[in-house]
Amino acid sequence: MAIKEKKELRDVFCGVNSLFMVKGAIEDPSTIDFTYDMPVLVDSLSYVEGEATRNPVNIHGFDPDWCTMFESGETTFTVDIPTKHKDVLEFFWGTPEKVTSTINGESWSGDKYPRTSKQITVGFGILNGQGD
Repeated sequence: MAIKEKKELRDVFCGVNSLFMVKGAIEDPSTIDFTYDMPVLVDSLSYVEGEATRNPVNIHGFDPDWCTMFESGETTFTVDIPTKHKDVLEFFWGTPEKVTSTINGESWSGDKYPRTSKQITVGFGILNGQGD
């Protein structure tokens, strides 16, 4: 097999143009129906995948490892989305509770979102700066 040079392997993915998201896992990649093109702060998107854990399996009477099993490392995805749009807040925090408050004699009303620690499942796609 001939070696492929850098020039032949050039298919640049440079910069992020869009972060598309859908609530829940992506079951069928051929029919993804993203619901949001999220606004993302420049340089705030981060995806880190931890190192896999190696678990050797040993049995009695056999010195070498019988087999080796691996567990995937923990994955962390972080992004800063600078909006307070109701749809985006509900996407991440759920349905808000309507609240009213009186501050310095003045009445205020708004939405209160439950700020509890939780895990949500999202599917996402990243479109590069060239739009492909």
